[in-house]
Amino acid sequence: MTRLLVVLMLLAAPCVAQREYGVNFAGSEYLGGAAGNLLLRTPIVSKGWRKPLPRLFVYTSISLFYETVLDNNGWQHGKDFWEREAGYLITETVIALIRRKL
Repeated sequence: MTRLLVVLMLLAAPCVAQREYGVNFAGSEYLGGAAGNLLLRTPIVSKGWRKPLPRLFVYTSISLFYETVLDNNGWQHGKDFWEREAGYLITETVIALIRRKL
């Protein structure tokens, strides 16, 4: 439950910052990738899908679907998609390094 609350707070922080302080996070694909990684680690996802490779498959599939079907700007050389993937992988790497140190 605590993890879910932390994830929700992380997802809500950009909205609050934008509304309260005029900070604009629009187009931050790296942040979207990081948020996707953290969201797929929560208990709302089946335990078997929270392992690294299935989690990467699910996130990549969702991101690709969004970019090709739902995004109004369409597929622009995959720039947004690859930035989200980089954000996802950077978060994955940082968490793995932290776990290795502990």
